[in-house]
Amino acid sequence: MEATTLERIKTLLVELRGAIDELDEPLPQVKAESVDETKLTGIVGRPEMKVVKGRKLFTAGLGIQEGKFTTWLSLEAWGEVAEQAQELQRGDNVTVKGLERLKTYVNGDGVMKSSKVFTVREFVGETPATSA
Repeated sequence: MEATTLERIKTLLVELRGAIDELDEPLPQVKAESVDETKLTGIVGRPEMKVVKGRKLFTAGLGIQEGKFTTWLSLEAWGEVAEQAQELQRGDNVTVKGLERLKTYVNGDGVMKSSKVFTVREFVGETPATSA
């Protein structure tokens, strides 16, 4: 391939990554009546709190027991909802309400990937942060 073609491809990848980063924002707040919210209960795995573009982001796995098996989902909570989760630890039981969405991104090899993420809108009951 010519050098100019490779440079153009690199430029397009950078632009695509920027566009995907913009799409990776949390869903806007909407009324629960207008969407299908889901309520899940499980155990917390790999909790992590970080700041993305000046906003708090809590991520963790949620293990849901189904007979002999455990299904793991990816959770994310933003802003004030993330602050409620800051004291959650691995193994804590938690109930959440929110929405499932498809997260699309470009990996380090330049391949577009997607995964399902459960965006938490509300922690149901007490979390360590709300019970203090």
